[in-house]
Amino acid sequence: WSKFPALTNVDNNRDAETVMEESNLKDTNRTIWIITTACLPWMTGTSINPLLRAAYLAKDRPEGKIHLMVPWVDKKDQELIFPPGIRFNNPDEQRE
Repeated sequence: WSKFPALTNVDNNRDAETVMEESNLKDTNRTIWIITTACLPWMTGTSINPLLRAAYLAKDRPEGKIHLMVPWVDKKDQELIFPPGIRFNNPDEQRE
């Protein structure tokens, strides 16, 4: 565990309800990155969860504190997973 300094000082005897500073999501000044393999407009059941999580976390935070990272899908593969009429020519177009 020496490669993970935050984990070397874990107190295994601490109260189960104690929130460690490193995992406290209530700190509104903290920058949070949500990295996902699927999101809207993908037509999958799990695509909505990252978006909802990002929206929930962003509601009480300053702009720019929550980042949702989604994968770029090649144009030919977009036809397999996006609904009709939704296509992006490049990652910048998808970002908007």
